[in-house]
Amino acid sequence: MKTGTSKDMRDNWAVGFSERYTIGVWLGNASGAAMWDVSGTSGAAPVWAALMRHLHARTPSRPPAPPPGVLRQRVRFGDQLEAARDEWFLPGTQHALFAIDSEAASARPASAGGQKA
Repeated sequence: MKTGTSKDMRDNWAVGFSERYTIGVWLGNASGAAMWDVSGTSGAAPVWAALMRHLHARTPSRPPAPPPGVLRQRVRFGDQLEAARDEWFLPGTQHALFAIDSEAASARPASAGGQKA
C-alpha cells in the first residue's frame, strides 16, 4: 500500500492491492479546509484496510508474487522514526540504510586509503 498527503494538508489518500482487488481511497473536506491532524496513514489507510478486511472476510487472499528480477532486502532508517522493514529493489539499487547525508556519510565504509567512500 502507498499513502500520501497533499502539500497543503487538504486531502490524503491510500492505494493498494491484493491478489483479487485494487482499492484507492481519497479523503478530504468538501469545503477544501485543511486537515492538519490527518495524514494518509491515519486517515485513508484505515479505511483502505477496513475495505480489504470486508472484501476478504469470506475469501482470504495471498499477497501477490513479486515481479521477476526484484530483490527483497531489510532496510533501516537512520533517523529511527520508522521501524526497519523489508523493501523490494532492482538488482544493484538496494540499500540497507536510508539516512540524511551526514548520517549516511558516517555509515559508509572507509576506502583502502582511509578516506570514507
